[in-house]
Amino acid sequence: MGAPVRALALAGLAAAWIVAPLLRAPTPPSRSARPTSWASSRTLQSASARLALSALRDLSDDQATGKISVESDYFQSLKARFTERAMDVMKRL
Repeated sequence: MGAPVRALALAGLAAAWIVAPLLRAPTPPSRSARPTSWASSRTLQSASARLALSALRDLSDDQATGKISVESDYFQSLKARFTERAMDVMKRL
């Protein structure tokens, strides 16, 4: 076999390797994707609490650096939403 034929065969195999996962039927989510115990549910809630607190911190940093004004309705609505979300998650913990 000549070098161009080998290169073409290798390129065809590489293309098939890349395209094959795209042609497979999607698999349904497994049961393990859902929390199955109290501990894993609590882990998800603590992650949600960290995200809510992180959003509040980011909002506070944006206000401190002057990117957003405290008097703006946008700031007030975001702060209220993030605070409410954080309190809800913390109550569930």
